[in-house]
Amino acid sequence: LVITDIEMPKMKGDALMKEIRRLQRQDWIEHPVMIVANSANITEMTSRLQGPDQFDGELSKPFSRDDILKIVKRLNASGS
Repeated sequence: LVITDIEMPKMKGDALMKEIRRLQRQDWIEHPVMIVANSANITEMTSRLQGPDQFDGELSKPFSRDDILKIVKRLNASGS
């Protein structure tokens, strides 16, 4: 599970997600990786969740341990 802020200083979260997805397609990463976007800016996060390479979920700030557990349960149930 990767939780990434979409506004990281050196590499934005969506760029990180696209790189992980690229590595998965090239079989550099063996196991499925669940990637969850995180941001305090819901509008910005929502606009970045669209496209062929997508995040598996999103968490808005602030988030709690229970929020993370809910996302993990949902992703496990969906087989992401």
